[in-house]
Amino acid sequence: MDTAALLDRPLWWHVRGLSYTASGYGAKIPTRGMVHYQGRDRRIYCTIYSNSGTCWIVVKGRKHIVSDDYQGNVTIAATPWGS
Repeated sequence: MDTAALLDRPLWWHVRGLSYTASGYGAKIPTRGMVHYQGRDRRIYCTIYSNSGTCWIVVKGRKHIVSDDYQGNVTIAATPWGS
């Protein structure tokens, strides 16, 4: 597991208080967060249905799960999701 600082990089609809989808649910919802990981800034996405979601980043075309420590840092899974 690796750690990285959580960056607040809202997209235009975040700034306007809107949702990416009408329902707020979906398979690849862009969040307002990014992390600097392996030399690049990477958008954090969330797969969310019902009241549960999983957040992840894309590294070399593979999803890596991220979790927030609520202190401005995220932990990034070393093994891609579904491996």
